[in-house]
Amino acid sequence: MAQNIQERDGRFQLRIKHRLLDRPYFSTFESEAEAEEYRDTLKSHLKRGIVPRGIQPDAPATQDPLVVEVVRSYEKLGPVTPFDAEMLSATMGDFLGVRVSSITAEWVDAFVKNLKMVANNSPGTIRKKVGVYGRIFDWHIRRTTARGAQKPANPFRHRSDGEPRQRKSSGPAGISACTTGWI
Repeated sequence: MAQNIQERDGRFQLRIKHRLLDRPYFSTFESEAEAEEYRDTLKSHLKRGIVPRGIQPDAPATQDPLVVEVVRSYEKLGPVTPFDAEMLSATMGDFLGVRVSSITAEWVDAFVKNLKMVANNSPGTIRKKVGVYGRIFDWHIRRTTARGAQKPANPFRHRSDGEPRQRKSSGPAGISACTTGWI
């Protein structure tokens, strides 16, 4: 990672080049201390593989499709069972106007809470609906991520606290059962 702070007209310009950034990042500060503090914060984020919002320019709409478009592509190209099609049609209204990049683990937690509290779905139905979108997002991530590149996390597979949405636990006498932490 290349970084430098230069004084320009009484202000301080921070310049950072890093492999995670498409192009060098520039920012101007009133004092050198502010520039150094921001540089250290940004450096620690980039070291962990996190690119803070606002650093990278927003992806064009073609790289950030609507969830509805991804679902339609999946229905055309992917393996959709009649049951999955029924689950998709029942929940498609929740995804109108929502872009793939705006789906986070917190968004999915709110979606699950809505399915529980407002739609009054049973735990099995919620699991099936979340599972359908998990498979769709897995398919979309495999299809759009370049070979050899690190794949982003699927928000339908993990809760906002980092735990998996469904985890295996050992029951009595070593029998494995699938349990959930959010239903």
